[in-house]
Amino acid sequence: MTNNTLGSKIQILCADGHQNTCSFVSYLLTPFGYKVTNVNDMSNGLRIASAVNYDLYMVACKLSDGDRS
Repeated sequence: MTNNTLGSKIQILCADGHQNTCSFVSYLLTPFGYKVTNVNDMSNGLRIASAVNYDLYMVACKLSDGDRS
């Protein structure tokens, strides 16, 4: 089932610094009806995540602009 409890498509945010990884996730899941949004850095990921209520967040452990220490 690819619908959430409200009946709309399940939305996934994929955040990974490697564009190929995000493209592959989209390639695998889109045919099953999932809506996948890809971002390649933390800044865009945070901006987009705050604007949309995603059902699933797939976030890489290390993003190019993620080390804020």
